[in-house]
Amino acid sequence: MFNTNTFHMRTASKVRTTRTNVNHQPNYVFVLLTHKGKIVIGQANNSARRIAAINSGSNPALPEPLSINRVIGVKERTEERTLITTVKKFIDKYGENNVIVV
Repeated sequence: MFNTNTFHMRTASKVRTTRTNVNHQPNYVFVLLTHKGKIVIGQANNSARRIAAINSGSNPALPEPLSINRVIGVKERTEERTLITTVKKFIDKYGENNVIVV
């Protein structure tokens, strides 16, 4: 982030402009294990709220609630750790039929 001061000739007033590099990507990637043995992978800014929504069935992307047995991990998203790379890692290890992406 940086601030620039711009001078407008027409109004002869000093205007302060702020530019920000806003990244709208979710901050965290999470991996869950259901009671049926399926791996659930997703991303969110507020992982606790998103996991609760998945568990309770109030997530509109899922037709029915997934009974979460345990949280395998919640990690901060980085250049190397994204939703896509995490999903690929778990599909390679457990198979495509055992991974649910939300």
